[in-house]
Amino acid sequence: MSTPQKPQKSSRGIWTIAIVFGGLFLLFLVFAVLLFNSVSQGRLGENQIGVIEIEGPITNADQILADLKHFNEQKEIQGILVRINSPGGAVAASQEIYEAVKNSEKKVVISLGNIAASGGFYIACAGPKVFANPGTITGSIGVISQTFEVDALMEYLNLKVNTVTSGVYKDSGSPFRDFTEKDRVHYEALVTDIYDQFLTAVAEARSMSKKDLAPYADGRVFTGKMAYEAKLVDELGGMQAAIDWLAEDLDMKGKPTLVYPRRDAEGLLKLLFDEGMSSMADSIESAATPSFEYRYMGPGTR
Repeated sequence: MSTPQKPQKSSRGIWTIAIVFGGLFLLFLVFAVLLFNSVSQGRLGENQIGVIEIEGPITNADQILADLKHFNEQKEIQGILVRINSPGGAVAASQEIYEAVKNSEKKVVISLGNIAASGGFYIACAGPKVFANPGTITGSIGVISQTFEVDALMEYLNLKVNTVTSGVYKDSGSPFRDFTEKDRVHYEALVTDIYDQFLTAVAEARSMSKKDLAPYADGRVFTGKMAYEAKLVDELGGMQAAIDWLAEDLDMKGKPTLVYPRRDAEGLLKLLFDEGMSSMADSIESAATPSFEYRYMGPGTR
């Protein structure tokens, strides 16, 4: 008499379920990618607002300029929101972004996030309407330049650097020699000129005289509420308040659609790589040569 065999558990049901759910997941993934591309390309909705985000220290203006140019060329984009969350940074890059925002063909509104100080505030002044949260850290109108000296360390290590220059100021600010009184006078003249450029831009943007602006332009930061009372920003409110104002100003009918710059996988990786290399290069450069920046160096910025 044969022993009855135990029925074998079939894996067919498990595989069927796996295939069904796998297929659904792939469909969802495809739909998500198409949706993302549609939004990025500005194909959804009629009331479209382009969003430019300025995040972190400002070291390079190229990507921001490209995004602004792209939105200005898109017929579907009716206005542009510039969202700033930055302690500032390089002088020339801040000035380039300022000019691009100021000369935008599309209507612009500025929204300040956690921090929009120094170069971040400089850029904000390019917009016709600036919104700040009551707790936003902003202001810091001023210029900073820092140098350091390692000549004592070099002497201790018995290392020497031989330098040949064509003039007395060619190696001014070099960490391998003393920072002389002549160097200080020279650098103070540079800082004064760059500071005056900042002061002029803010005074013109805020319809203030340099004399009236001077008490707020000693490098200090303000809360958004303090900045509003000093007439450095136009309105107190978050990003949504800025969107609502722009939509109303553009006479939009219905809820606006926010459109962000498109970043495909290759482009996103390139952007992250470029930003990483730029930050590394800036760190190396700042360690070897002095720089001039519209940057707030306070807590929470590094």
